[in-house]
Amino acid sequence: MTYILITHGVADFDSWQSAFNDAAAMRHAAGEKSAQIFRDAADPNLITGLFEWDKYENAREYFESTRWKTAMQETGVTSAPKITFLDGV
Repeated sequence: MTYILITHGVADFDSWQSAFNDAAAMRHAAGEKSAQIFRDAADPNLITGLFEWDKYENAREYFESTRWKTAMQETGVTSAPKITFLDGV
């Protein structure tokens, strides 16, 4: 399995979370197996997501897509996402 760790800021967590939840079917169709979202203890608008994906190639394709980049802008992301691709061991 491939894991993706993403950290970025959002303007309003509740609005972002609603849009994130609405996009679940799109992510699952692209290969997402699970997602966990965490909020920074000192800044609740700084979020980290840990995603399990079916395979690296599908995850890379999804996170490099125009569709994903557009969704990030539309959901109020306020900082460039830091994305790390990980292999489970």
